[in-house]
Amino acid sequence: MAQADDSIDHPEVDLSPDERLVATYQPKLGLFLQRTLWVAFLTAIAFLGIPQLGFGLLLALVGGLIAALFYAFVFGDFEEWRQRRRDRWILTNQRLWFQNPDEDSGQAWINLTDVVRCRRWMWWALRLTTKDGRVTVLRYVGPVRTIQAKLKLAVAEAKGDLNV
Repeated sequence: MAQADDSIDHPEVDLSPDERLVATYQPKLGLFLQRTLWVAFLTAIAFLGIPQLGFGLLLALVGGLIAALFYAFVFGDFEEWRQRRRDRWILTNQRLWFQNPDEDSGQAWINLTDVVRCRRWMWWALRLTTKDGRVTVLRYVGPVRTIQAKLKLAVAEAKGDLNV
């Protein structure tokens, strides 16, 4: 059993004998809040961009704040954070493990040799696509560029591509 070292509450994973731990990731509340504020900002801009409705700056800002609260509680953003906050992504030289103690599925993993694409989604998520078309999203992890680079390197090494 290997124990990750960046979280007291981090679950354990069963590594194969030639598998080594590379990094661990977990969602960050700050990234979730940034995304929520981004939605509020875009909504405020949308209110400002409709001059025929006569919205002023103050009303646009209030509308943006209301939209952020609306997204958080009506569209379930707050509930999504409650579900995702205990996600753990454990990168080894062979697999990317996913664990969340709040989910019934236990743990799952993706073989790095199956990953065909690793793309950033804004600044708060990474989207991994596998050979069979499955998409896995690492939400609210960061810094996204750094994690993406580390994942791409691990995938290349797992595939034996030494030209990275």
